Amino acid sequence: DLVVPFWSMAENTEHPTQKPEKLIERIILASSNKNDLVFDPFMGSGTTAVVAKRLKRNYLGFEIEKKYFYLTPKRLKK
Repeated sequence: DLVVPFWSMAENTEHPTQKPEKLIERIILASSNKNDLVFDPFMGSGTTAVVAKRLKRNYLGFEIEKKYFYLTPKRLKK
């Protein structure tokens, strides 16, 4: 049930190595509790932050590429 996001999926972005939200969800659920901090030092398209927010976790991340940095706030607003 894990698929790489493709063009017609709502979670798809232009990031070349975007991970599926279901995969990140499994990782976060297995390694944290509500209100814990989830840290992503290579934030990319923001999938980890989006999933962490949905699962009621705090999140912190960094992205050096400006074109990918701006994807996260857009996704978090949805």
